[in-house]
Amino acid sequence: MRAFSRFFLTGTLLALTANVPMAADTLPLAAGLWQVTTTPEFKGIPANPIPRIDRFCLDEAAIKAGRIPLRLAVTCKIPGGKWEAHQLVLTVVCDDAPPDTPIANQISAEGQGLAGFITLNPAITYRYAGKWLAAECR
Repeated sequence: MRAFSRFFLTGTLLALTANVPMAADTLPLAAGLWQVTTTPEFKGIPANPIPRIDRFCLDEAAIKAGRIPLRLAVTCKIPGGKWEAHQLVLTVVCDDAPPDTPIANQISAEGQGLAGFITLNPAITYRYAGKWLAAECR
C-alpha cells in the first residue's frame, strides 16, 4: 500500500506540473546588457537597408512583461507581450494602422540569444538577432 501511495502522489505531482511552461523564477532571457541587430526588409523596393545595432539593458520585470525595446517604424510601439515557453508574442501598435490590425511577429528567445521578426505589412519586415553581452549594464 505504501508503494502505491508514493506512486500515486508522485504521479499526481508530475501531472500537475507537466503543463507548466517554465518555473515562475525562470526567465526566458538573461537579464543584463543586450545587443540586437535589426535588419529591415522592403519587398518590391530596390533598396539595401543598413542593419542597425542597438544596445539596451533588460531587467527581470521588463523580460517578464515582454517589454523588449526592438527597433521598428517610428509610428509603431511595442507596449509588451506574452511569453509562451520560449516564444514571445508581442503586442505591436502602429499609429497609421487601423485598430486590431494583426501584425505578424515571432521572437524566439533562450538564455543569451534571441531571434525573430515583425512583419508590419506584406512589404515591410524587420528581422532581429540579439545576444546577451553582460550581467551588468554600464
